[in-house]
Amino acid sequence: MDRFLTVQRDAATALDSVKIPHCDYDDDNALTSNTAENLQLQLNNFYDYTRLKKLKLNTDKTKLMVFFSRGNSAISTFTYDGPPLELVTELKLLGITLTRDGSMLSAAKNMAGNFRSAIAKVYRISDNKGIKHRKHAMLWLFQVFALTAGLYGSQVWATSSLTYDSSKITPTHVLHLGFLKRLLGVKKSTDTHCVLRETGQMPIFFYWFRCIIRFWNSLLSSNNPLLEKVVQADLLIANCK
Repeated sequence: MDRFLTVQRDAATALDSVKIPHCDYDDDNALTSNTAENLQLQLNNFYDYTRLKKLKLNTDKTKLMVFFSRGNSAISTFTYDGPPLELVTELKLLGITLTRDGSMLSAAKNMAGNFRSAIAKVYRISDNKGIKHRKHAMLWLFQVFALTAGLYGSQVWATSSLTYDSSKITPTHVLHLGFLKRLLGVKKSTDTHCVLRETGQMPIFFYWFRCIIRFWNSLLSSNNPLLEKVVQADLLIANCK
């Protein structure tokens, strides 16, 4: 693919010393460019690549969204193999709703819904197995079934909630503490830190933070200076919240 999306054509995201034409993931590919003209060139090059490999891009599932744009009139039209790509103001990706204004609030709410459903599953399993009064077993079920649901996609949407104070207003934090307090049979007014200590749990933002660190460390294994700058900016945003 590098041969088709070559940096020599300047259709790439570029710094003074680094050019990145694309980023490969397990089952996705992201094209990058500094300008609209070069992004269209990347799309053309990508089409040449897929045609050579006898692959076909599903343009019905390929959408165009410009972050922090105020209107559609000034947005360039991008085409792939002829037809223009559909311009949208929000896009659901892997269960996370991305919006044009860059807000992740809707994503956090969606993930809270998944978290709530997973907690309900923990209660159903405990009822079926007759272990609802065994607190350690319930915590184990919570770690396996529920916590993973609360972490899903947090590398993307949880950046603005990576401190204890900012995380306290998230629905996921409320659900987390609610489950633990109900498990212990204590009042809702019970001190949060006492509940976390008694159950061996950490504040929910800590789990998110750990996911983000692991995600960026996996990307930084290539020693890419551009990705390092992105990591630094991501953590700076988190510390400012």
